[in-house]
Amino acid sequence: MRVARRGQWVLGVALVGVLGVWLSARAAADSRPIGPPPPKPPKTLPDDEARAREEVDQGNALTGDGKWDEAITHFRAAVKIAPGAAWTHTHLGWALAQRRKFAEAIPHLQKALEIEPDSAWAHATLGVALTRLERAEEAIRHFRKALEIGPDSAWAHGELGWAMGHLGRFDEAIAECQKAVELAPEDANTLSNLGDVLDVSRRFQEARARFEKALKIDPRCWGAQFGLGCTSMAAGHPDEAVEHFRKAVEIAPNDAQARNNLGVALWELADQAQRLGHGARAHDLRSQAMDSWRKAGEAEPGDPYTQANLAHVLFEATLAEPDTAKRSALMDEAEKHARNAIQERSILPEPHNTLGRILWTRGDLKGATEEFRKAVRYDSALLPARENLAKILIYRKKLDEADEQVQAIIPLNPNYVGGWLCLGTLRAAQGRQDEAITAWQRAVWLDPRCLQAHDQLAMTYWQQGKRTEAGPHLRALLQLDPQPAAVAQRFGQVFLDQKKPDEAARAWTFMARALAASPLDSVRNAEQAVKLGQRAVELSGGKGPQALDALAAAYAEAKRFPEAVETAKKAIKLAAQQKSPDLSELEARLRLYEAGTPFREIWPPLAAPPKP
Repeated sequence: MRVARRGQWVLGVALVGVLGVWLSARAAADSRPIGPPPPKPPKTLPDDEARAREEVDQGNALTGDGKWDEAITHFRAAVKIAPGAAWTHTHLGWALAQRRKFAEAIPHLQKALEIEPDSAWAHATLGVALTRLERAEEAIRHFRKALEIGPDSAWAHGELGWAMGHLGRFDEAIAECQKAVELAPEDANTLSNLGDVLDVSRRFQEARARFEKALKIDPRCWGAQFGLGCTSMAAGHPDEAVEHFRKAVEIAPNDAQARNNLGVALWELADQAQRLGHGARAHDLRSQAMDSWRKAGEAEPGDPYTQANLAHVLFEATLAEPDTAKRSALMDEAEKHARNAIQERSILPEPHNTLGRILWTRGDLKGATEEFRKAVRYDSALLPARENLAKILIYRKKLDEADEQVQAIIPLNPNYVGGWLCLGTLRAAQGRQDEAITAWQRAVWLDPRCLQAHDQLAMTYWQQGKRTEAGPHLRALLQLDPQPAAVAQRFGQVFLDQKKPDEAARAWTFMARALAASPLDSVRNAEQAVKLGQRAVELSGGKGPQALDALAAAYAEAKRFPEAVETAKKAIKLAAQQKSPDLSELEARLRLYEAGTPFREIWPPLAAPPKP
């Protein structure tokens, strides 16, 4: 997963799809003000400016109720009435900044400074707007000017600190924010601002201490709740992050940032639940995450991070949607959000990666390749994009180019599972099967629950005739896949499609027995076991004791014990004729069926194998 704090991306680990996370401890329009309100207009004014002041007063009253858009209408009217009054521009600029319309706010703040060059408030607010638009160098000049005019402004010191942090000047940033705290030690937002800078400096424990102190002063401090959510995510505790982001949402229900990050934390919890085999809980958490992102998108349609996340999760939803029409609609919506994110912020790599996945699914290989290349261009360390680029190059048989991408992935992060999966796929395409197996084994060693690695190893070993080696990986597939019966069906069908009926019979024999005798309730499926067992017996011409043995186990699991006994006896007769070493085991199973007891295998728990 990739995380961002206040516009600065920090690398994490993700799968082929990747979420862009807006972990910015800066409030959006409906959370807390961009800064203090501007100075009020003079009490004594000419008649025309007096009418402008009435508009400003009405606008200020509306801001107190959070009705910023209505307030902006009144502030615009004030500017129209008295365009030469600095205070009309400061109020409009402040309100526009509060609504995150920074580009529109800047000209009004600049106009206010033309009229009143010594307005510390206008300099500082202009600095805030410039920082939000990633023009931090310009912002710093205005913050310094504000502090020349009013050196004891805790707000200006704090904002100067954040602008410096935006440029990676963390020591200076922390010093400025500490100065702000010295000037306003009991101000929760000032403490929260220091926590923000400590957070992006990766001094997470110190950041948490400031956020917690801010909450003791003001339990409804949005920035502190949000910041604690960010530090909890950084510490690998999405459950705690969810709690804090929920509180931030309670404080500011229409804040896009808090809802976006709540979605990220919920999605991370869903991934944890999925890895533990709690499919229903994972589905529920993902639904909650989707809902949170949709609301974030409604609150701020132009936010590229929320748009990027919506694109990602909607595309992921298509992978599990069986209905063709619904899948197509989800794909269309995912593409719309990906393109919106790119339009708003073209250098974000994540939406390019998602759009590439969408285009590949739709058969546009050239377009998909270009999107993956853009994602890598904008962030050369974004491993999922490199992985996808390598995969599509392999698919397009551009193996030398694919090799370049794969060779770049593993040095960046030797523990990134996707890199080893890609290396295995590439080596298999090059006919270097032993190297492919070693790469996939490394993936399983890193992640014993990696479905794709188990799938590749199972099929490769089976095709090499190494069924003993394939067995653990096939059992892992049945445990990990949410639809084990479908996995079992597909495994044999591969060989049947290749016109290899004997191999299909062996494959379905294995799977019928696994579905019948697995020690795991989540894997056993009596009905499918019987079907596959019958198919295996049919394909083997009834001459394979192993197929009959698997069918007997399936009948027993289905509580069809008379048929289980009859079939087991047939298996024993054939095994005796063939002098099979498994005869005693077959006889032991027969006794179970005669006693009305199904057979159970012993499966070792999933665990990392020895390091390859």
